[in-house]
Amino acid sequence: MKPTAPGRIGFVSDLHILSRTGLVPPDWRMKRDPLAPMQAYLWDCFVDFRSRCPPLDILVIVGDLVEGETPTMKGTVGGVSDRYADQIEAATEVLGPLVKKSKETILVTGTPFHEDEHVVEDIGSKLRTRKWATNGRRHSGIILDLTFRGQRINCSHHQTRGWMWLGGAASRIAVLSAAAEASAKFNGADVIVRGDLHTSVLQQTLGKWVCFLPAWTMPGAHAIKSMEAVRAHLATDIGAQVMTVTEDGDLAWSGNKFHYPLFKLPIVRA
Repeated sequence: MKPTAPGRIGFVSDLHILSRTGLVPPDWRMKRDPLAPMQAYLWDCFVDFRSRCPPLDILVIVGDLVEGETPTMKGTVGGVSDRYADQIEAATEVLGPLVKKSKETILVTGTPFHEDEHVVEDIGSKLRTRKWATNGRRHSGIILDLTFRGQRINCSHHQTRGWMWLGGAASRIAVLSAAAEASAKFNGADVIVRGDLHTSVLQQTLGKWVCFLPAWTMPGAHAIKSMEAVRAHLATDIGAQVMTVTEDGDLAWSGNKFHYPLFKLPIVRA
């Protein structure tokens, strides 16, 4: 018997909560922080997404939920606070209203120096996310293989390497997925979801949907130093994706519906 209503999964990644260039709730902002206008803009975008996001069957958070200690950022812009208690409290505040829109929430593990496993597990406990990893003993794991309305969905935070352009990266993952499935070395997938790059890509290759998720942070000093300023901004997208499985089993995506322009840097006039 076919479902009587469409099913929806929301995918959110790279929130970097309490990063000075990421999501910082109003009460957590530092006075006189020159990045406060950027923080206010990102926060308004996320609040808009929370309000417009439709009811979900599942919300999947695909890594880098909090900023953490960020040792690679030494000497550059860091976080508002790397205290575990602060990260847990802020993450609960940021995600609480969105979690309430979903029947269940699933966490996928991100970059280790951003996400201390104890912090993420405590956040999962507070938000009552699903314990799915390590045979149902933990709230977060590295690879999520999910079946939803007949669709096989593979989610992981980290990305492929050695690609020249984003479309090529997405195609490469689809080809590798098909090869791994054919050789019985990896679970098959109809939908492949990745975070990490902070860049939005949505394309279909070999019958597989590949979705690279946007982020909720602007390029920080570390990204600008390592990538160059123009490239870092060009490669950054802000927002989320919602996938709908129709009554007939077809897939539909929110596309740019929940995408937002980057914060405009001030122009100094002579």
